[in-house]
Amino acid sequence: TTAKVEQLNGSLSLVTTAPRGGPGQVVLADKRRELTFGIPHIPALAGLDADELQGVRLFGSESQFDGVTAARDRLLAKMRTSLEMTIEAHRLGAIKGQILDKDGSVLQDLFSAFGVTQLTHGFALPTAGTKVKTKVAEALKKMEDALGGVSYAGVRVLCGTDFFNALVS
Repeated sequence: TTAKVEQLNGSLSLVTTAPRGGPGQVVLADKRRELTFGIPHIPALAGLDADELQGVRLFGSESQFDGVTAARDRLLAKMRTSLEMTIEAHRLGAIKGQILDKDGSVLQDLFSAFGVTQLTHGFALPTAGTKVKTKVAEALKKMEDALGGVSYAGVRVLCGTDFFNALVS
């Protein structure tokens, strides 16, 4: 029913030089905080009535009737697909910083929970003459600044089809 995330608010910094045997720089321990998130309940309900199956032919057949087991299995598969899509939408929302419900209302604002503000960067891709490499370099610089000196091994960007097509063209 809940998920706990432990946050370590550390930052890296350079250490001041000193003569051998001299006093070293004090490095303070990182401050920790634990965040607890409620896991939303996602109920999916369905039912089959006898009237829905009585006298109904099996799809694609002229002589066989639809059975309760086959109808139930189709309904369960539909429910499973809906739940999987909902969970995937919640995962994508977590990546984007806001987990949304089906109606668009905010279930969890991760920016508020972690006390950070969302950084944005305009690429101006529809504008003729935009220097795409420069825009990408500027975005990378913003990411580096936000990391505050923490090293990273690479950047992975998730984007929609329209943005990707504009970027590569």
